[in-house]
Amino acid sequence: NEPNFDGTIEEFLARFPEGVYEMDARTGKGGELEGEATLTHVLPALPEIIRPVSDGVDPPVLDRNNIVIEWEPVTTRFIGDGPVEILEYQVIIDQDEPVREVPWIDGKTRRALINLPASVTSLKVPPEFLLPDAPYNFEVMAIEISGNSTISVGEFITRE
Repeated sequence: NEPNFDGTIEEFLARFPEGVYEMDARTGKGGELEGEATLTHVLPALPEIIRPVSDGVDPPVLDRNNIVIEWEPVTTRFIGDGPVEILEYQVIIDQDEPVREVPWIDGKTRRALINLPASVTSLKVPPEFLLPDAPYNFEVMAIEISGNSTISVGEFITRE
C-alpha cells in the first residue's frame, strides 16, 4: 500500500529518507516476492503549461482540429536546488462526458496516453480522438530519470 500523504511534501519526504529499500512480500497465491528499490528526493518541478490557455472562458473552448498542448521544458527541482534529468513527458487526455456505459470497455472515460521524448514539449492532439462539443481534462507529467514525476493539469472544451 502507498503511504498516506499528510502534511507538507518536506514532512512526507522526511518520513522516507533517500536510500535503497528492500522489500519482501507474499502474493495472493502464497508465493514470495523480494526486491529492492532506490528512493531519491529528486522531484522535477511542475511542468508549466503554455497552451491551451483561457480565452476569457474557463475552460477554454477550442477548435478540435487545432488543439496543441504545450509546456515549458522542466529543468529544475520541485524542492531544493539543482538540475533534473527528464527521461520523458507523458500527456494524458481524458474525455469524461458523455459517460460510456459499455461494459466491455475498461473505464467510463475515453483516454489517450502519449509518452514523448524529453526533447518534445508540445503535442498536437489528433482531431480524430476528439469529439465536437465535449469537455476534456489533460495532464502533463514530467518523468525524471529516477522515476519520480510531477503532474500539471488543464482542461478544454472542443468545438467543431
